[in-house]
Amino acid sequence: ISPPAFRRALTSWIETVPMSKIFALGGDHFIIEQSYGAMKLGRNLVAEVLADLVERDYLDEGLALIVGQRMLHDNAVDFWNISD
Repeated sequence: ISPPAFRRALTSWIETVPMSKIFALGGDHFIIEQSYGAMKLGRNLVAEVLADLVERDYLDEGLALIVGQRMLHDNAVDFWNISD
């Protein structure tokens, strides 16, 4: 993950794509530590992007939390038809 590229892309997607269509993370690592590291970095980058959008008054805090929940969990559950 290129952090600057991820931030730019995710900001653009949040501003232009329905939030139900964005999956924030995913990967195909064969080593669990790499998956963990990618997930941790990705979650931190999502948090930074959402915090920046709140700071710029593009999103309010409540909506940012909803967007984060959708990108990191709900969209995958809906797409893959997974029951919680």
